[in-house]
Amino acid sequence: MGRINFILIFFFVVFKIDAQENNCNKVNDSLYFIEIDIRRSDNYPIIMSGVCKEISFDLLTKENEELFVNSFYKLCFYTPDIQGNNKKIILNYLEGKELESYLLDYRNEVLKMSSKINKNSLEKTIKLKNNCNVFLRICKIKGVFLVTNKANNNISKNSNELEIKDISEIDKVYIPLKISCYKRPKRKEFL
Repeated sequence: MGRINFILIFFFVVFKIDAQENNCNKVNDSLYFIEIDIRRSDNYPIIMSGVCKEISFDLLTKENEELFVNSFYKLCFYTPDIQGNNKKIILNYLEGKELESYLLDYRNEVLKMSSKINKNSLEKTIKLKNNCNVFLRICKIKGVFLVTNKANNNISKNSNELEIKDISEIDKVYIPLKISCYKRPKRKEFL
């Protein structure tokens, strides 16, 4: 009997830990979406993105790629590749009619979101001290985001990203779900 209780308690603890790691909240907010594209002459590019209420580029560390990315995520929340497959997180969070309507138009919604961000972005270039160029694409977006933490096992990755588990500055993950407004920021906001 004690052995059965131990097994039941063990499975309950494992299930509870997994459920906490994959927990999501839905928030409605207006944020800057910033894509960073770091070009290195000797390696593949690093392409990652994040969202934030505001950002000061003076606070970014410009020594090298790794320090730049770390300082970026001190100021911004990580956002997985928009065209990546974040369906698992969405499936685990949305329910009923909301889930049905979102999944029916998932691919179109993702492509539309990516296209509108590209079309409405301000572009900026930063040169790092090690001569790498960082290209930034900045767009103000407003809408609904799913928020989870980086321990969520369902976060999609792309091959041009650094491993988020290795970036201690990343804590929360914002996934654009339904964006209703895309606005190009004024250049003076970021110069």
